[in-house]
Amino acid sequence: MFCAKCGAQLPDTAQFCANCGASVLQPYQQSYQNSFQQPYQDYQAAAHANRAATTALVCGIVGFFFAGLILGFIAVIQANSAKKQGYMGGKATAGFVLGVIDVIGWAILMIMLFS
Repeated sequence: MFCAKCGAQLPDTAQFCANCGASVLQPYQQSYQNSFQQPYQDYQAAAHANRAATTALVCGIVGFFFAGLILGFIAVIQANSAKKQGYMGGKATAGFVLGVIDVIGWAILMIMLFS
């Protein structure tokens, strides 16, 4: 073995160079492989599903007061989209239910107004 600093020949058991005093310990090399792996999540898909669920909920709530037939359908479509993308929260379910109520309520209101 040789000293990396001065090039002097050293015994294999040496920890310091007898010539210059430099440490000759080999740098520690990691001999194991990290077997832990973070679980894969597609954050863009999760964000899109959350956005669809929020849109369904907002359309369902606003549809109670304005353009319930249109916003109710949008709420139902967005809630189904969020569920298909794996969204597990209650926003999508609430948006779906409110959308169905909007469509039925506004359909009844339109029938009563125009008959």
